[in-house]
Amino acid sequence: MANTATERDVATWICDTLLPKTYKKKFAKKKCPLSPGGVFEFDAVSDDGTVIANISTTGYKDSGPKTGVGKMQQIRSDAFFLLLANAEKKVIVFAEADMHEVWQKEQIAGRMPADIRLIRADLPDALRRRLDAAKKNDAQ
Repeated sequence: MANTATERDVATWICDTLLPKTYKKKFAKKKCPLSPGGVFEFDAVSDDGTVIANISTTGYKDSGPKTGVGKMQQIRSDAFFLLLANAEKKVIVFAEADMHEVWQKEQIAGRMPADIRLIRADLPDALRRRLDAAKKNDAQ
């Protein structure tokens, strides 16, 4: 897992720059009510509550050649909570291309709800280099 400060910076950029550009709304981390009665803190919620998103900064593989099973379970959990929330648009944003690709295939195969939009974040070069370096350092 990459340096959490770098992951937070990536999530902040997605919340403050990418999502507002995509949806023309302001976003912030926020707790939202769930249909069964509980609450969940989403990574990004639009100021009018119509768009909710969770953000993934991890890749599909662990530091070695193995699939990150826990990472996959985290995305499933994020999708589950999105389904329980009341919003017009539900989104998962991926900072890593390989994880985005895996979940697009899962969605095509019917193992990810079609009404959850899967977005690939094209990070600025400097932020991409920091995230890659943090992951490389963690792998050593």
